[in-house]
Amino acid sequence: MVTFEALPEDPLIIIPNIFTPNGDGRNDVFQPEGGELQYYNLNVLNRWGNEVFNTESIYGSWNGRINGAGDEVNDGSYFYVLRYQGECQKKIKSATGYIEVKTQLGVR
Repeated sequence: MVTFEALPEDPLIIIPNIFTPNGDGRNDVFQPEGGELQYYNLNVLNRWGNEVFNTESIYGSWNGRINGAGDEVNDGSYFYVLRYQGECQKKIKSATGYIEVKTQLGVR
């Protein structure tokens, strides 16, 4: 089941908790969504704390590959740090959590 977390302290950003980068055209990227932003930094780390993806591109998304272009990552949980600032906000805010990567649907 795919769920989304709307950050209660700031309804500007919605963050999915799973994505399936398997090339079927549905849910193939991890991309927090929300309103108008003037600053955005998404950093994704593996379970050992090694960076697997980083972007400062507004509304940048992760396709499940190392640095967005290398090898596919293994299925599992990854930690994200999202830093963002809305157009009307004075401070940069942060959100952290886990994203599940699952390429083999229905396989346990």
